[in-house]
Amino acid sequence: AFPKFPDSENAGFYLRTPLQTDVDRITIRVKDKKDGEITVQSDVTAVKDIANLTFDEQYQIYLEQRKLSESDIDQIKETALLFNYQPKISIVTPVYNVEPKWLDLCIESLIGQYYKNWELCLYDDASPKQETIDCLKKWQGQDERIKIHFGKDNKHIAGATNEAIKMATGEFIGLLDNDDELTPDAIFEVVKALNKNQEIDFFYSDEDKISVDGELSGPYFKPDFSIDLLRSNNYICHFSVIRKTIGDKIGWFRQGFDGAQDHDLVLRIIDETKRIHHIPKVLYHWRTIPGSTATAYGEKDYVFLSGQKAIATHLERNDLEGTVEKGEWGGAFRVRYAIKNEPLVSIIIPFKDQVDLLKTCVESIFDQTIYPNFELILVSNNSKEKKTFKYLKSVVRKYQKVKVVEYDVPFNYSKINNYGVKQANGDLILLLNNDTEVITEGWLEAMVEPIQRTDVGAVGAKLLYGDKTIQHAGVVLGLGGSAGHIFKGRPDGYHYFNMGVLKNVSACTAACLLVKRSVYEEIGGLDEENLKVAYNDIDFCLKIRAAGYLITYTPYAKLFHYESKSRGYEDTPEKKARHDKEKRYLKQKWGDMLVDPYYNPNFTLEDQSNSIGILAYKKQRKLEASR
Repeated sequence: AFPKFPDSENAGFYLRTPLQTDVDRITIRVKDKKDGEITVQSDVTAVKDIANLTFDEQYQIYLEQRKLSESDIDQIKETALLFNYQPKISIVTPVYNVEPKWLDLCIESLIGQYYKNWELCLYDDASPKQETIDCLKKWQGQDERIKIHFGKDNKHIAGATNEAIKMATGEFIGLLDNDDELTPDAIFEVVKALNKNQEIDFFYSDEDKISVDGELSGPYFKPDFSIDLLRSNNYICHFSVIRKTIGDKIGWFRQGFDGAQDHDLVLRIIDETKRIHHIPKVLYHWRTIPGSTATAYGEKDYVFLSGQKAIATHLERNDLEGTVEKGEWGGAFRVRYAIKNEPLVSIIIPFKDQVDLLKTCVESIFDQTIYPNFELILVSNNSKEKKTFKYLKSVVRKYQKVKVVEYDVPFNYSKINNYGVKQANGDLILLLNNDTEVITEGWLEAMVEPIQRTDVGAVGAKLLYGDKTIQHAGVVLGLGGSAGHIFKGRPDGYHYFNMGVLKNVSACTAACLLVKRSVYEEIGGLDEENLKVAYNDIDFCLKIRAAGYLITYTPYAKLFHYESKSRGYEDTPEKKARHDKEKRYLKQKWGDMLVDPYYNPNFTLEDQSNSIGILAYKKQRKLEASR
């Protein structure tokens, strides 16, 4: 890069070169046209940590690694010809005033598909630009699979797309904007999935962005279906493929939702069918043209209003009372579910002495909590210090909501919490560590709102370290062979598409976890026998999901978590042995369930950085080569 250059952010170069494993340092010599020379030395060990690279730098390596050879492409084409099920896929594209160069690239991305049984339905929405019309006419007759219709009246995006769908004869409808591109294997991947399961009604894939220069960046590696995330943002977006009979039944696109017509359609589709399949591959390139939604969402305020309306009508269809507010970033929404009858929340806080920590925790609850109906159950486990008991007496006198119970057994996190629940009166149970501090005023409301739904069993919160970096924003299964906290150590404001919104996760830490009492009792609480200290919350959440409930994460309940200050770390041989035993038990019990549906397989499982799985891919290719 060139720091003193006025346009330095857009200047510089990447150099990628294969290195031998015994190389420790590389030297790069760059000469200019006048034979001036710049020498740069780089310590190779410093760049082995993928997390040190920007996400787009990681993506460039990812793309380089996954380039298909000619033989790879030939194999895909041969496989496509051998599919037992060869459905016609109709790609529909409304056209309006698009520049011919983008429209040509869009159409050419269909011509280059590895799977051949497709049709492209282009409907021009009365474009006033003659060059757009001329471009469409140029394509007429070039390929019998390309259908073109010229509309006389401007119907806008929803109406124009519906007109394109009327031209379609395929079993499935794929959506493609007139300035975007499909990857050559896009339709192939859809049909491959259908050959494994012909019952699928709705597909979506990962996507990235493509610049006007053809550069790829900003990949969105998405989770499998997440209803809370979909109500927070149209993360499904591109590439979407819908069974035509489903679309016909719901009436396809509706007028009055322009700018969020896709979001409205998807919400109505998932109300009609649960046979949804996510393809964790980038199959769609979204063109970034100045002024487009892909580039700057905030330039189109009407998009927010349409999205708000789409989510609100979806809530009404599902008999869910609530309001839809703007989220923390463009394209994000916050659903505020109406709290009914203010159910009693019993907050269970186990502790052993450490009175300063406990006091900070308790005082923050009373300082920051607006929600009126809660009680605190303080469970003393082998406390011995006089100042602890002095504080307990004072806090009971000060707050009527506080109840202190003693449970003097050898430390067993699961057993202590289960005992605390038995002493509680609430229909909602909040498991809370004593080394936490509430820092957002509406934290309890934020957790109570979603848990009232019949499909939600537990709700987790956002936890920060004392330096305001992320300690917990949901648990990912499979990290490090068991489970881990994604985005751990990232700044609080870190953003990756689905950050800062309500979403579903596989598990949340019990350092702050709200659970329905009925669900707690249904699944038998925390495992006292096999998971006394570690992984009990992961097992607990997996039991909740196995019982058919969702785990929801909310960033709107925010607390500091001074992790392990009260219990300490696994820093003795005995503690490490116990920890390893509990880890083995978790893996043996849940096996395949430790594959996380909400964590895209393109991300690494080697650490908690949310980096792209570049190193793992290298290992995989070496393993395949050795076989």
